[in-house]
Amino acid sequence: TVLAELDVVAALEMTTGDAIMDAKIRALNNLHAQKVRALMKSVNTLKDQLSLMKAQNKEHRRSSLIGGLRDKVREQELIVDVLKSELNSRGRMAPDEVNQFIIKRTLGGPKRFRPKSREELQNELISLEKKFRKLMEKNKTMALSLAE
Repeated sequence: TVLAELDVVAALEMTTGDAIMDAKIRALNNLHAQKVRALMKSVNTLKDQLSLMKAQNKEHRRSSLIGGLRDKVREQELIVDVLKSELNSRGRMAPDEVNQFIIKRTLGGPKRFRPKSREELQNELISLEKKFRKLMEKNKTMALSLAE
């Protein structure tokens, strides 16, 4: 605005009619250019803010979708656990038999690399616990025989 005021002051000081009109036009053009620059700067600032808000909204939706999927998985695991415990409590199948049944039903198709399922890990845990108990009993008997 200082530049525009200087141009206006310079235009008013000129004495010839054409020169005064040219100076006034130049001053108005400079003022117009400054306003356009200011408006473009504010438009660019608002565009940046808009893109930032869109990105935040997208991330929020993605986070809520992941949370919803986690809830569904937790709910399905609970249903599976209830069904497994029901089969065990009625005495129809032992826990490892239930796990083997689930493994057999879910692993149809071609063999490929995959992580172990929950049921496979549970079966492994049961067998390792049995081995541990046997080793502890063997350790106790050996300790007693050495003490005698």
